[in-house]
Amino acid sequence: MSGKNLTGKGVGNQSEEKGEEVEEEEGFKADLDFEKIDAEIKNFTSSVSTLMENPAVKENAKSLQRDLVVMVKVINYDYMKDRFLGKYENVNVIIGPAENVDAVMKEVNPFLESLHSSAERQDRVMRQ
Repeated sequence: MSGKNLTGKGVGNQSEEKGEEVEEEEGFKADLDFEKIDAEIKNFTSSVSTLMENPAVKENAKSLQRDLVVMVKVINYDYMKDRFLGKYENVNVIIGPAENVDAVMKEVNPFLESLHSSAERQDRVMRQ
């Protein structure tokens, strides 16, 4: 390397070198309270068994192709600005016959509301 700096495409942040503002990825934020999120996820983890044991959910879930209720936390490090960017979502994927989907969602909605989560809710519900 002879003490020379690397140059060219793929080395460094090209948009910053041109003086452009580097955009954050969609949905990622720099101002998330990660400790609060961790506490919410811990609360969700300890509470979700009540939803899973709910007789209406157990019975109707048997007919569903997909039945997922999860919390997702993603953290990226922005080395150019020396900061962490995070995304926090509640993803719910419920797919199956309409009557079973509706019966499960009737139980899922109050459960999620009771958590008072700050997660961005993403419902992917498909009635067949």
